[in-house]
Amino acid sequence: MLKRVENRPVVLIYPPVAKPCEPPAGIARLHGALQDEQIPCVCIDANLEAQLHLLQQPIDSHHKRLHQAVHNRSANLAALRSLSSYSRIDSYRRIVGEIDYLLQQHGKTVQAAAGLANYVQLGRRPTRSADLRWAAENPQQNLFYSYYVDKLIPRLQALQPELVGLSISFLNQALCAFALIGLLRRHMPQVPIYLGGGLVNSWLHTQSKPALFTDLVDLCVAGPGETPLLQRFGIAAKSELSDHSEYGGLYCTDYLAPTFILPFAVSMGCYWRRCRFCPERAEGNPYLALDAKTARNELERLIELWHPGLIHFLDNALPIDFCVELAANPVSVPWYGYVRLEPQLLDAGFCRDLAAAGCVMLKIGFESGNQQVLRRMQKGIRLEQSEKILRNLRDAGIKIYGYVLFGTPHESLVEARETLAFLRRNSEMIDFVNAAIFSLPSGSPDSRFVSTRPFSEGDLSLYRDFSHPHGWDRRAIRQFLQQEMRSDGTLRKIFNREPSIFTANHAPFFGLAETGGAAIATPQS
Repeated sequence: MLKRVENRPVVLIYPPVAKPCEPPAGIARLHGALQDEQIPCVCIDANLEAQLHLLQQPIDSHHKRLHQAVHNRSANLAALRSLSSYSRIDSYRRIVGEIDYLLQQHGKTVQAAAGLANYVQLGRRPTRSADLRWAAENPQQNLFYSYYVDKLIPRLQALQPELVGLSISFLNQALCAFALIGLLRRHMPQVPIYLGGGLVNSWLHTQSKPALFTDLVDLCVAGPGETPLLQRFGIAAKSELSDHSEYGGLYCTDYLAPTFILPFAVSMGCYWRRCRFCPERAEGNPYLALDAKTARNELERLIELWHPGLIHFLDNALPIDFCVELAANPVSVPWYGYVRLEPQLLDAGFCRDLAAAGCVMLKIGFESGNQQVLRRMQKGIRLEQSEKILRNLRDAGIKIYGYVLFGTPHESLVEARETLAFLRRNSEMIDFVNAAIFSLPSGSPDSRFVSTRPFSEGDLSLYRDFSHPHGWDRRAIRQFLQQEMRSDGTLRKIFNREPSIFTANHAPFFGLAETGGAAIATPQS
């Protein structure tokens, strides 16, 4: 148990690189749990701060494109914070492209492929523990070194934290997080370090290791962080999933979005947990959810405090009882999230109620346009019901961001073309499409029925490559996507609407821009 020192906070950090458009919900939830126990806490979105810091650094703009990106830098950042920039996809793409290109050019100075949502160090892989240790031993090789040593480390030294927690959600954060860990060990060796977040949870479950990086951090946390964090102070968590989030230290107007987006999770894991391709199932993650009324009350409290202009539900699938609660007791802010195609959505009146309750967009995993493939995936949906739900949502005025998946062991080119036909048939009802290539989770039940091999080099890889039973390999799928799907005249219109880099995180703003954005709140300074 850590002996508590008066007024020394726990510091929770979200490291680069991830899309800098909304605050990280995970550390906000942990902040709430600590606040409930009167434990001081400071949250730092180092991802946002580091990217903005880098964008302001001088760079030799020796050719026309780079000179233009530097010249337009301030105007482009301001434009992404204005809803009017989301009325034209071509101008939006230019703005995002110039900002991303500027980050790319900075990245070349340390042989890194970097951007608004990307970070890869040349010759280093975030799936290799040896390379993560290299990042910790050589933090000066990281693109964000100057931000760390000039801004973040002095701030942490002034705070004198009792504990520092880092939350890693994505692979693109891993090398940057470990560079920061190396600096913390160098400058603040006595401060305990906890490492958690979705990626760390996946590492611990996939690798079946009770501990990782014990030479660098004090604890790697699997699952919700509330319990181990409070246990460090001798306090038992009230529940595994906190019903209190605190965004106070994360609220700002600097995010690259036209309003403050409030991310909120009603649940962790997935209540369906049967899809054969799902990492949640492969990793054995439990499903935890707040009571619908409790979640609704907490959401209302956060709205009153922070006046967001958009709510982003982070759930793998929004619990349907929470959707029913929202339909009956609407919130005053537009929202979007991921849903399963549940029977309630077959009711056109319920879809209209969701729209009236603020729903502006729903993300839906159609996965396949072939019923047998869906059955073998154990997806639990029927195509005729999917199409009726699409019509209901379109008639209610709710935008659709659809997801399809190619290359599962249950699919061949024949079935893939049926998915293409499904999208074409319903193209007037689908606003955006994400077409992904299947990656086999290491613990997937399907791995027993196919010959597997390493997917990528590294002891921390979460996936396995496999010999497809129908010869439908990744190369053939890429060819299909390029030559048949993206070249299809009907579907090209949908793909051309895709917001660059930010994808679904910015997609709702295009619908809100169409309606004039009357429901959007302007961020408060």
